[in-house]
Amino acid sequence: GAGDPFVATTTYLLKLSPTVPNVTNNLVIDLTMGQVQPAGLANIELRTSQVLTYVETNRGGVPWSLTVDIPLFLITDDKDRISPTEVYIGHQAFDGTGTAFDIVTAYHELGHWIHSNHNGPGGLPDTEPGCGTHTINSEEGPICALVEAYPSYLGQLVAEANGVMSPFYRGYRDDGVNTVNALANTLWRGDESTPTGRDNGTWESGVGVEGAVAGFLFEVHNAHGFQTVFEAFITKTPQDALGVLVGISDKFGPGAPLTLAVNAFSQQHGLVHSRGRFAPTPFAASQPPNGLPASTGNFKAINGFSFLRGLVPTVFQAVPGADLGVGTPLASKSVRLGKRPATPGVLDPPNFQPATPSVPVAAATVDLDTRTLGPASGDGDWDLVVLYQNLYDFEDNFLPGWLSDGDFDVSSDELYLKTLGTWYDPDRNPITDTDAGMVVVDNTAPTVSNFKP
Repeated sequence: GAGDPFVATTTYLLKLSPTVPNVTNNLVIDLTMGQVQPAGLANIELRTSQVLTYVETNRGGVPWSLTVDIPLFLITDDKDRISPTEVYIGHQAFDGTGTAFDIVTAYHELGHWIHSNHNGPGGLPDTEPGCGTHTINSEEGPICALVEAYPSYLGQLVAEANGVMSPFYRGYRDDGVNTVNALANTLWRGDESTPTGRDNGTWESGVGVEGAVAGFLFEVHNAHGFQTVFEAFITKTPQDALGVLVGISDKFGPGAPLTLAVNAFSQQHGLVHSRGRFAPTPFAASQPPNGLPASTGNFKAINGFSFLRGLVPTVFQAVPGADLGVGTPLASKSVRLGKRPATPGVLDPPNFQPATPSVPVAAATVDLDTRTLGPASGDGDWDLVVLYQNLYDFEDNFLPGWLSDGDFDVSSDELYLKTLGTWYDPDRNPITDTDAGMVVVDNTAPTVSNFKP
């Protein structure tokens, strides 16, 4: 009708061959026009077929089949989009007037349709309000981020496979490999002109940033292939990035190399689903002297520094989901403390050695034997961290990195982790005195040779 933005309406039908007995594992793509193809738009069938063919030829043994029309509308209003049942794509993606980006955008919108039909029509997660306008690093909700990340991931794969745009990690993979500009692992920080650690008091997280979630999918794909990603979407119908992580981890099981790698990829892209920290009053030991056996420890705060000796029960707790920016955190299994000799200044990255054996998270405390921290009865200045191990046996690697964050208060790994409480700092305010976060261990009693009145 008058003012209608649609140039033409073309419907494709994905047909299943009647001669194949098991269509689930032997899907035959047969795209046919539902109407006469408009003149000058010869690539409609080609581009649509390329998306479907990529999924079909790379899904491995993952069951997937469907017989359904693809309602494909060609538009002139430059607003590529998808409704629950229809796909709207600019004509320039098909008539030769567009760029490679226009073609990739078409792949992206068709990727939405694939996603919505993973488990039959209508399988796309319900999106949150405000999910319409988005960019690679816009801050949306976790469902929106996944809904946009998956077709971006799939669209780039199809573009690479068909010579439209290469490399397929363009803009998403942030380790400086196969990218037009190294993003230095910052997509998860969101869309501020100057990236900041907190928005209105809320910690930054990649779970609501489509580029961060897509980057996670690319890392999994690069290491383990499309089939691994596709199967998680088919079998678990994830609603957010955590659902993808759980789907893959459940399949391969706790401690499996692939499970541990996928959990590491998640944290690399700012999708941190579990982390531990010291309790506000962490050292459950009395002040000296206590008159108890030497194995019993002591704790005393002197001028803002924490002095320890002997065996000190140390109280830990999970970092709340709100502080991780993830809502409900992933459950954890065990915990131990990490140590490193304290040095002046701030440190990146936070490399720690084990300080205690692991204990179940349910124990709530772990015994820190300060006498074993170092060769001289443990005496010296030490930094301590809480190392949580989640239910898939993945131990926190403290990624992503916070170095040079636009929020000065958390512009290094040490500053961020101390503010969070994961790296010990008595008041969780390292800006006041970074060195005050160390503990001072003194297990050696004075003798004639070292006592100075």
